Amino acid sequence: TGVTVNGILSMEGTATTTGTAPTYGASATLQYKGSAAQTTGTELTATVPNLTINNSNGVNMNTSATVSSTLTLTSGTFAAGAHTLTRYIRNELPIYRGQALQYYDDYDKAHRNYYQKRG
Repeated sequence: TGVTVNGILSMEGTATTTGTAPTYGASATLQYKGSAAQTTGTELTATVPNLTINNSNGVNMNTSATVSSTLTLTSGTFAAGAHTLTRYIRNELPIYRGQALQYYDDYDKAHRNYYQKRG
């Protein structure tokens, strides 16, 4: 089995993962903080408690995922491509599909921008 992450798993520089996926504790965070464009690997499991995107070069999803607590978009884009990023908040179930999410001050701005792009 893989490791259990109870703090922050930070994918920095050009780090990548293969093999067995980690298990995330309830307050764990997966952070992408690369120095070049990154593509998610086995570290992005079907559900992660907290996800932070802090890579000015962008991050591309290679699988669909659900963020069960906090989604933080600090820097760069998070491109879902053909995959789905699901985010639970305030009894809503917004789904980001095929969109490049840009940095916004808070979730509500990202939510409004997504629906504006959909027309």
